[in-house]
Amino acid sequence: MLDMELPGRRQRYKTHLSTTSNSQTPNSTMAKTKELSKDTRNKIVDLHRAGKTESAIGKQLGVKKSTVGAIIRKWKTYKTTDNLPRSGAPRKISPRGVKMITRTVSKNPRTTRGDLVNDLQSYHQ
Repeated sequence: MLDMELPGRRQRYKTHLSTTSNSQTPNSTMAKTKELSKDTRNKIVDLHRAGKTESAIGKQLGVKKSTVGAIIRKWKTYKTTDNLPRSGAPRKISPRGVKMITRTVSKNPRTTRGDLVNDLQSYHQ
């Protein structure tokens, strides 16, 4: 009802949210991508050892040349294609807790921080 009364700013914001959440716009930040499977990374290293170029490997496996180069550099440095530990502190909230918060806020966007904290504490007890 409120959107009908104020079509300007609020409607533009809603349109902005709906277009930026699923699509990649030129000015938005890069989205997280899935890691390549261990099998694919091992194939990249095997093809490199067989003498293929990075661009040829990329075309054959459908992977960007820069990704192929990064995997080869990692293999040359660490002699492994496994995922190495990343920097940063461990997550404070479990993935299930994050899903619970997301679900609660999507049902009721005006939920307070205190309500979310109480929900999380009751969830973990």
